[in-house]
Amino acid sequence: MAKAYTIHIHSPIAFIAAWVAIVISGTTGMRYLSTAGDPALAYTAIVLLLGLGLFIASRLSTAKIRIQLDEHGFQHEWIKRFILSKEADIHLSWDQVIDYVFEEDRTFYKFELTLQGKLRYRFYRQTIWPTRDDFHKFKRDFPHLIHDIQSVAANDIIRGKTVFEKKWFKWVLAAMTIVILLLLVAAISNDNGSNSVWALGALA
Repeated sequence: MAKAYTIHIHSPIAFIAAWVAIVISGTTGMRYLSTAGDPALAYTAIVLLLGLGLFIASRLSTAKIRIQLDEHGFQHEWIKRFILSKEADIHLSWDQVIDYVFEEDRTFYKFELTLQGKLRYRFYRQTIWPTRDDFHKFKRDFPHLIHDIQSVAANDIIRGKTVFEKKWFKWVLAAMTIVILLLLVAAISNDNGSNSVWALGALA
């Protein structure tokens, strides 16, 4: 049994770098325009620049892959590479894979495989706007397929912990909660507690 999925993937570093470069260069030009011409025109141009910058940054940081899962392993084939990239296709046998993780935050999904030898395979996919591909189907199917495939190694793969489930994250969250509570107590107990309130707002 083999299943194939076409997925658009994104590079967070390339996205941020392209976005920052476009915004800085464009804002510099708009600043000059606002002093030399019509301010209303400058503000309109800035809004258009932000939208155009987001679109261009997305295009520059997007690639397209085809993933195939079968009894032989996990196969990653490039359909469209990242700009200036020459990465080779990736073929992983199931006995190389220890666990898998699907993780989501406000900006990106992350899919990651932990491999033998402390290596990792991962890709990111943006969550800002809808993308028509097979990612959600892949996310739904993967946990079931690795147990349905006729491979003992694939059947032994487990779900790993997301960053939010790891012990160090829970300790950091607990520490931040304690700090916020202490600042809140200090703000309430201080008759002139404006500084504490401002500190609490900045931390939040």
